[in-house]
Amino acid sequence: MNNDYFSLLEQMSKKHGWGCILVLPDKFKEFLLYYRPETLLDIGCHKMLLKNFVHEVLNNCEYYGLDVFHYNVKIHVQASGDLLPFHNDSFDCVSLIETLEHIPNYVRALEEIKRVMKKAVFIQSVGCWDKCSLEDLSHFHVLHPQTLSRLMAHLGFKNVKYGIVKGTFWLSGEK
Repeated sequence: MNNDYFSLLEQMSKKHGWGCILVLPDKFKEFLLYYRPETLLDIGCHKMLLKNFVHEVLNNCEYYGLDVFHYNVKIHVQASGDLLPFHNDSFDCVSLIETLEHIPNYVRALEEIKRVMKKAVFIQSVGCWDKCSLEDLSHFHVLHPQTLSRLMAHLGFKNVKYGIVKGTFWLSGEK
């Protein structure tokens, strides 16, 4: 990715108030309590605000933040979600909160996520029917939960589930 895209990310971050846009905290909390990960990779961690939420739910979970841009905050790993610099089965769980739509090759990102996770993934995203999905110029894709769940099943994810709350959807899948 080039500097123009990083500049766009910073502009969109300010415009849309990115940070920890955890619209569905109850669903993510339910996910964490069900899988009880000891390690969690948060792809698209932005300013790592999700870390506090994770530690409130599971104080023994090691949180690792990954983002393609540093947003003037020290993150754990600077990398793209479609080329994860980790060994197979490195993390119990992976989260992507308002992130997958920003990754150019989201199919490759899902393959990489499946490779590095041991248990499950949690995805939250703005739905294709919400005007925010069209207004954010840093989106490479508009996503639909049914289509995404079929793709994940095709890629070998098990027990894929999703739900919709207004303009946002959540989705989870197991290895």
